Amino acid sequence: MLPTAEEVRIQADVWCLITGDAEMAVVVLQYAAQAQIAQITCAFYPAPTVIQTNYSELHKEAERKRERSRPLNTPRVRENNRKRKGKR
Repeated sequence: MLPTAEEVRIQADVWCLITGDAEMAVVVLQYAAQAQIAQITCAFYPAPTVIQTNYSELHKEAERKRERSRPLNTPRVRENNRKRKGKR
């Protein structure tokens, strides 16, 4: 089931807040029954502004997701990547 346009926009807003980006590119793939791509939709969403009526909810969701996520460029991640590639 595809997310609604509103759900996509809300998630783009949240990820803009998490990453600090001014806009978020979102690609939605729709698959046919045979696991073939039936449709691709791409859209750009600007970061939310503090005057939006739902900004406090977006900010709370961004903080919640930020706490659960892990940066990809940490010493531990770099070390694990080197080990996988056979480098020490």
